[in-house]
Amino acid sequence: MADPAERLDDVLAVRHRPYVLPPAYVLSVIGSVEPWNAKALAAQFGQASAERTVLVVDLHELVFGGWDLIGVLLDARSRHPAVVLVGPLPPLLCARFAVTGAGALFPVAPTLAEALVASVP
Repeated sequence: MADPAERLDDVLAVRHRPYVLPPAYVLSVIGSVEPWNAKALAAQFGQASAERTVLVVDLHELVFGGWDLIGVLLDARSRHPAVVLVGPLPPLLCARFAVTGAGALFPVAPTLAEALVASVP
């Protein structure tokens, strides 16, 4: 069976999954967020913004995400009531979260199931 993830380029794909109970929208980011594909990723986050529910960003299949990903996540946080990340997060992203302090803005759950439970108000 083909993976339903939308390919943004040869190193990045995004999978969209809206949930009714709990009301959440899950974006799975798969691969590497690079400067040349960050704008396309931001557009995918924009599509999720139409939902105006809690956004769960599953990063457990993320290989690389640096400054560009942090920018996309910060923008998403301004559009959603809450943004919950699913890890484990790559070490470089953790380091950049620590340097910027942005990590404190995003709760990180170890699994998608736990992130969905955490998204319930």
